[in-house]
Amino acid sequence: MRPLRILTLILLGASAPAFAASPWYIGAGFGAGHSENATINANMIAYGMTAPYGSYARSNTTLDVFGGYRFNRYIGMELSYMDFGTYSLNATDLANGISVSESDRISALSIAAVAYEPLDRGFAVFGKFGLAAGTDSETCSVTGTPCSPHSSSGINPMIGLGARLQLSREMSLNVEYDEYSDIGNSYWEYTAGNFTALNVSALYRF
Repeated sequence: MRPLRILTLILLGASAPAFAASPWYIGAGFGAGHSENATINANMIAYGMTAPYGSYARSNTTLDVFGGYRFNRYIGMELSYMDFGTYSLNATDLANGISVSESDRISALSIAAVAYEPLDRGFAVFGKFGLAAGTDSETCSVTGTPCSPHSSSGINPMIGLGARLQLSREMSLNVEYDEYSDIGNSYWEYTAGNFTALNVSALYRF
């Protein structure tokens, strides 16, 4: 009788599902960010710049840290901090002897709902929709005279699409494209607009 009980326990243990990883996860990644609005605006004309030309940093390296919770295979929530780096403007009007420069540090803290579609072989695709608190920390100057530094912030929508490859029970890799609306409100407004990021990240479930 005793050997039969031992065999039964072994068979039950072999057929039981493996303990699932925790629904909580954290991750970090990096990629390429892009400003979709880099133009000279009416404020420059107000300073007497009738024919300005210049250079605008539209792209930079992004850093992303995030954490989230999976309610089930299909639905989750995620909190993320995205650092878009520093975007710079330098513009000059030679005819009028006027130049302006500006440096903007762009970041966003977001919370989003995440919808997953599991595929074969550990792959899944997902979409995100949420709200982001964007911040633009600015310094600037006009013809060598510093402007008053200031920061602006606002809460606006963000969306994202991505793919995930599960490497093990705990580890996964993400490739993700995100778009953040209306981050920044710099004086020259060259950074006020949408920012996008294409990131690669590693994720750990614990």
